[in-house]
Amino acid sequence: MDQASATEQNKATVRRVYEEFTNQRRLELAAELFSPDFVDHGAPETRRGAQGVTETTRAFLAAFPDFQFEIDTMMAEGDLVHVRGTITGTQLGPYAGLPASGKQARWSAMDDFRFENGKIMERWTERNRIALLRQLGALKG
Repeated sequence: MDQASATEQNKATVRRVYEEFTNQRRLELAAELFSPDFVDHGAPETRRGAQGVTETTRAFLAAFPDFQFEIDTMMAEGDLVHVRGTITGTQLGPYAGLPASGKQARWSAMDDFRFENGKIMERWTERNRIALLRQLGALKG
């Protein structure tokens, strides 16, 4: 596969992460999308492999069961894919030491993915947690 085709395939895989794995809750796709050696640098603890990303996702869904990730922009070069998106969800379970608030929130996010052999090997995550915590009532200002 040439470089341009590989880059487009990587972008398609990242779309599947958000649209199918996350938004449709098809967590069984983890082994298909993520390398067995996957490292999630943005998780609270560094979790590895398909099992790790599934555990991280389940934990977040426990707090925000209606969680959705909308891709705003996506750029790719070589084995790297960058996504800027918007997350929405209602906090119906504990999150970051906060009890369920029942409040809806909307916050921005950025993810960078690195691929090896057609699967996601690493992810770096940045979330606007300040905006999230303000909307949940945990921070003022």
